[in-house]
Amino acid sequence: MKNRNLVRVALIIVGLALGLIAGYFVFGTIAGRSVSVETLLTFGGGRLRDFAESSLGVKEMRRNILLTGLGGGILGGIGSAFIGNAKSKKRRKKK
Repeated sequence: MKNRNLVRVALIIVGLALGLIAGYFVFGTIAGRSVSVETLLTFGGGRLRDFAESSLGVKEMRRNILLTGLGGGILGGIGSAFIGNAKSKKRRKKK
């Protein structure tokens, strides 16, 4: 039971990580150039930084990347549910 839950959590984390990476590659560009991860992870910094982020669309970019990561986590959760059901069906057949 513990092992199955560990696999489910691992699949969710892997899905989340893959979603974040995919989101960065899809949404992490401005004018054809990739935005640094540091820029995406840094918050605050005053009015000038807020103005620059607003005009470049960094806030929307962060949101889109996080939503893509969330989608990956949800897909990982759904996948772990299917894997868990398949394993339990195999165990029932063996008995």
